[in-house]
Amino acid sequence: MVGDTMLSMKANMYWYNPIDQMSLILKAYVLSPTMSKSRTGLIWVLNGGAHFRAQISNDAHRILDIGTGTGIWAIDVADEYPSAEVTGTDLSPIQPSWVPPNCHFIVDDVESPWAWTESTPFDYIHGRNLAGSIKDWEELLKTCMRHLGSGGWAEFQEIEFNICSDDDTAKEAKQLQEWRKLTIAASEKFGRSMNVAGDLKKSFTDAGFENIKDDVFKLPIGPWPKNKKLKELGAFGRQNTIDIVEPAALALLTRVSGWSNEEAQVFFASVRQEIKDPKLHLYWRVHFVYGQKPKTVA
Repeated sequence: MVGDTMLSMKANMYWYNPIDQMSLILKAYVLSPTMSKSRTGLIWVLNGGAHFRAQISNDAHRILDIGTGTGIWAIDVADEYPSAEVTGTDLSPIQPSWVPPNCHFIVDDVESPWAWTESTPFDYIHGRNLAGSIKDWEELLKTCMRHLGSGGWAEFQEIEFNICSDDDTAKEAKQLQEWRKLTIAASEKFGRSMNVAGDLKKSFTDAGFENIKDDVFKLPIGPWPKNKKLKELGAFGRQNTIDIVEPAALALLTRVSGWSNEEAQVFFASVRQEIKDPKLHLYWRVHFVYGQKPKTVA
């Protein structure tokens, strides 16, 4: 009980509500036959219907999902790999109890000593949308390295916290850019930066991984692309961006930057309104960064 209480207290220290933050991924899957093929939504579609990009063998035995949230990724992967033991960890025990027999969840803090010994290594370690909740990414990756077996893979899927465009309309999104700037500044002051995706490849290198890849995809904010698939993704991407404006920034602005709730709400309303502007051709950059632990020479 004491351990659970301490973990709960630490969870409440973070700037976001983990359940609200998951809306970035989860709200897409109920809106379209394309999206509903997997409950992991937008990132799953961006990745061509795959849950990861690392070269995982079909006979993988142990898979770890850190910061599992509602556990949807772990459940889907457990169904896809029925012979593997899939474990999801999180500070919040919000996962369902009805899960595949090879899937289970534990309450654990990824930045504290892990619940497993290095003598029981994993074949694959996965994390997604952890930006803003990790203090030291290089140390986390070193921990992943220690808990992977020879030739095992780690992968992190993170959204780069930059508002991009190919036609300079990102410069016209002044409220959204200010929201981004203020959120990043407060997260860095808090010690857990939101804008880490572009630096992850270096962190993998510094931790000793090899065969490192940083695959980047565009996630449109709005149905402006001509491509049918991207247009559909953009419609969902815009709504999800609108949905995360408040949960991503409210605690940071009010607890770290000294804003009042009223000031924040007025600001958020202007940001959400701007996101709906059809003249803006914006997108997020989604990074799939993965690397392999060197194989042990027999």
